[in-house]
Amino acid sequence: MLSPTLLNLREAFFALNAARQPPWTEFPSPYQLVIQAIDADSQRFCVPVEASARCHVTFPPPDTLDSRRACLEAESRKHAQASGYPHLPVFTWEGFAT
Repeated sequence: MLSPTLLNLREAFFALNAARQPPWTEFPSPYQLVIQAIDADSQRFCVPVEASARCHVTFPPPDTLDSRRACLEAESRKHAQASGYPHLPVFTWEGFAT
């Protein structure tokens, strides 16, 4: 469930590049969601119960950290519900943010 969710988020985030405004049009893709790591450890011969990922995002103004976080959470909820996932994704915001 994590991998399709991440790919959906990446595509939705990258699609924002089509509507970017000057001066951000001189950059090919100021909206980026980069998947840095995926972890789903479990005991041998078992399906993982929990999975996590670390992603980095970039975006231009006038978007804000809060607006992009809200967008990612909303998009992941929409994807999880449309896919019939038993639980909604949980975000833990940490690390460098400016």
